[in-house]
Amino acid sequence: MTSGNSNAQIYLDQSTPGTLSTRNSYSGSYTVRSAPSVQPPSMGSGHPCALSGSIGISLIGGGAGGGMNRVDEACLLAQMGQGQAALIMIARRDAEACFALRQVGSIPSGSVCSGSERRSAAQAQRATVSSMNRQTATRTTAAPISRYVSCSKRADGKILARKQTGTPYSNDQIAKYCRSQMQ
Repeated sequence: MTSGNSNAQIYLDQSTPGTLSTRNSYSGSYTVRSAPSVQPPSMGSGHPCALSGSIGISLIGGGAGGGMNRVDEACLLAQMGQGQAALIMIARRDAEACFALRQVGSIPSGSVCSGSERRSAAQAQRATVSSMNRQTATRTTAAPISRYVSCSKRADGKILARKQTGTPYSNDQIAKYCRSQMQ
């Protein structure tokens, strides 16, 4: 707004009884500013599974609008005749829907619904994978002990065992092996 004086004077016209009129007279200068009208775009795509949204903002000096579409994958699966897969996707993203679907038998009773169930399932899966990795490591390191250990007898009769770094066998296993080799 520009500076200046603004004086308002109101004159009441009482020449006709029962009629009241007002005249306003201003002196000085002023500037009227207003924000432009903004029309956010219509984002309908015609796709039965599209979720659309748009927004617009108008400020003094300018405005903007925009929008986007997103196709819901669960809806798309249902449209393709994969209803069970769609139910499972819905159950994964909405705990209340999951509980309801589980109660009516639409999804398996062992389905994971809540965040705490998901965390428990993830921990159980990590434990299973860790156990499988340990079993695989044990099976893959089944190279003969002779590959990692060399045994000899000192002059005083004591058995000396030398093992390579990273030997997958325990010291007890190595001692037992060397005793059997030096007898």
